[in-house]
Amino acid sequence: MRLALIGHRGVGKSSLLKRLKKYFSSKQGNLFYVDLDEEIERRSAKKISELFSESEAHFRQIELDVFKSLVMQHPSLIISTGAGFPLKEIPSDFEKIWIRRATDSAGRIFFDR
Repeated sequence: MRLALIGHRGVGKSSLLKRLKKYFSSKQGNLFYVDLDEEIERRSAKKISELFSESEAHFRQIELDVFKSLVMQHPSLIISTGAGFPLKEIPSDFEKIWIRRATDSAGRIFFDR
């Protein structure tokens, strides 16, 4: 299984990833679950906000490099991507699930953050 969770910031991709891990862990033990932003922070020893403030282009390159590394290392992968991740970079053999949530009248999705 190869699955990418995509969507805007704050819609629940990471929460869904945790729920999927609980659901599938007893059924398919060979799956690797990763939150891309958490993995970037772990590998770089910096917060996403720090990397992004240094340079968006540099952050996007790190993001893509880490994603490609994970895809190559793990044939069975469920990954939660960050908002703004380029969909064209997700391999065609991945199922993509777009996570959404209701918005207010102005189109904002960050209720009571």
